[in-house]
Amino acid sequence: MTVHSIKEPSFQLLLKEVVDSINSVIPAQPIINHTPSIESAIPIDLGVSVHFTGDMKGLLFLKGEKDTFSSIAEMLYGMRLDGEMLTSFTGEVGNMIAGTLSTNLTKLSLKTDITSPELFQSDIFNVAHHEQALGVELTYDAHGVQLDVILMVVY
Repeated sequence: MTVHSIKEPSFQLLLKEVVDSINSVIPAQPIINHTPSIESAIPIDLGVSVHFTGDMKGLLFLKGEKDTFSSIAEMLYGMRLDGEMLTSFTGEVGNMIAGTLSTNLTKLSLKTDITSPELFQSDIFNVAHHEQALGVELTYDAHGVQLDVILMVVY
């Protein structure tokens, strides 16, 4: 049995906090599938990363098709987005989820801050230390979209 200190919660506990943070921002219940392994280079249609500083350093990366983020906008605001509004929204939803996660981490006695979101479009996201990353796929069946989430943490 592995015991983690309050300052170093398990990846599974952190991933649970990530999913809880997403669920508090996106008003729909996804089907959750854990990603068995993370590749070192991930092709991106549209994605956003937000870095964490403080007691926990690392990043949260959200990836999906443009339709994924447009559907999330529809879930939140009742309308789909495209073009510059969609890319702006993608950064903002990443910011909202990361900010919620940073707040939720205080329950684990972790004080963190977040950086500005970084957008990725039609690109490759290179995952440093991908063997230490955890991922989860969130499928929103009612909307026919999937959001891929990667969490990388360094203490």
